[in-house]
Amino acid sequence: MGTCLIRLTSIKIKVSGAAVHKKDEGRWINIPVDAEELDLLQLKNQNVVALLGEAKVPVGEYNQLRLSVNDPTLLVNSEIKTAKLPSNIIKINADFEVQEDKT
Repeated sequence: MGTCLIRLTSIKIKVSGAAVHKKDEGRWINIPVDAEELDLLQLKNQNVVALLGEAKVPVGEYNQLRLSVNDPTLLVNSEIKTAKLPSNIIKINADFEVQEDKT
């Protein structure tokens, strides 16, 4: 038996759009973003936060964040591979509340 070593050192995506889902109204609110390439592993490993966009949204409860992404790539064993994301959307379920005059 042999050993198979897979070394994943980078997961890059280009975020071209974002939206949050307002729970009580069941509607999506778009957040403008500057298309930016992010390396998800680098952000995680360095415990860094990336600001993708900013917008004033109605006060209330939200339950999902949706990111539109393009050109996902992986660096595997020092070789760049194109990843496939069928919908080009990453959905993140997260309950959060937006309060008056708060960030």
